[in-house]
Amino acid sequence: MRDEPADRQPGGGPVSGTPPAAGIERHRLPDHAYPGLDTLRAFGALAVIVTHVAFSTGHYQTEYVGGLLARLDVGVAIFFVLSGFLLGRPFLRAMRDRGRRPATGRYLWRRFLRIWPTFALAVVAAMLLLPDQDLSPAGWLRSLTLTRLVTVGYDFPHGLTQMWSLEVEVAFYLLLPVLAWVVAHTVTRKRWRPLAVAVVLVALGAVSVVWTGGAAQVVAPHAVSAATWLPSYLAWFAAGMLLALVDLQPRSTWAARARGAAASPGALWVTVLGLMLVASTPAAGALELIPETNGQRMMRVVLFTAISTLIVLPAIFARSDSPYARFLAWKPLRYLGVISYASFCFHLIVLELAFRWLDIPQFTGSFAVILLATLVGTLVVSVAVYELVERPLERARNLSLRRRTGRSRKPPTEVAATTPSDASANH
Repeated sequence: MRDEPADRQPGGGPVSGTPPAAGIERHRLPDHAYPGLDTLRAFGALAVIVTHVAFSTGHYQTEYVGGLLARLDVGVAIFFVLSGFLLGRPFLRAMRDRGRRPATGRYLWRRFLRIWPTFALAVVAAMLLLPDQDLSPAGWLRSLTLTRLVTVGYDFPHGLTQMWSLEVEVAFYLLLPVLAWVVAHTVTRKRWRPLAVAVVLVALGAVSVVWTGGAAQVVAPHAVSAATWLPSYLAWFAAGMLLALVDLQPRSTWAARARGAAASPGALWVTVLGLMLVASTPAAGALELIPETNGQRMMRVVLFTAISTLIVLPAIFARSDSPYARFLAWKPLRYLGVISYASFCFHLIVLELAFRWLDIPQFTGSFAVILLATLVGTLVVSVAVYELVERPLERARNLSLRRRTGRSRKPPTEVAATTPSDASANH
């Protein structure tokens, strides 16, 4: 789900590019203007794996530390912000340049090829490897079509409970072209109005506050999963699109401020830690599986919007030659981000199998042992799925695009920023 702009490099300079490394890395890592975003995918995936292991080993109940471990579900917000930035940027750039918007059919087809094959493999693995699954035709159909949130509520098979967030992501995929068309024909029809577009995006964020603040129960009183529908998380997608909007106005005051903030990533991370401490209190929701108040849901959405935006911002606006940008662009970290979608899809299956193979009852056992087993198993599976499934499909998508455009040069591709799961609604 990557937009590969040719107009700039992070930090405002022209794209200079780094010569590809010799050997296999040349074929494994995408070459684009925001390499640090790949590493943030790895960070988000790791956060979600850790929070799931902490929940499954009973460590949410640990004083202080348990709260922070529980709130590592902020990884889902990071992924939604990345999606908003990377997928929203081409549409916003088309509005700014008065150019053609991305073709909707091709956009949706590429999203399908990127998301569904790996997801379907995870569904098959979970249904066949884990016990007590609904193997009826209806059970398979609901799982494979990503429609559980809107058809049966929050009722996911074992090892697939994180897929609620993928359903939200897919809902955003479907909304984005419609939203872009409406904005282009009502807000920017005659000239580029970035301030008006920003107002629209802020209004989208406000929808999340209103929805989690009680509108979900009013609009869908009988839907048990309404609190996990797309409106609850529009603020995170909108934050990413706001970052894209600022990035597309490099001479604006807001872009200058973003670059100034990105020049001090340490200060941003200190702020993130402070906000995480606030989020780990009951103000942002219960740590266990008990009903939350609307106020707690709303507070978590607001806090996670701020946290994820501060994490993503320096990866976009920091100078490409800064130590922080060079660290984020380190190839081993980027590769972990490139395979993070497979990690998202398979990590709960590996986690449940780890408990079975180690003969440890859930909600007990060593956090370190289960985490190590889950990380190693997930890494092995993710590398295999990426190399055997995702990379060949990526080449197939690029081949079809070359044939349509008549180009011989390999065009930009997309790498999904699909979300890991939100542990608070997941188990």
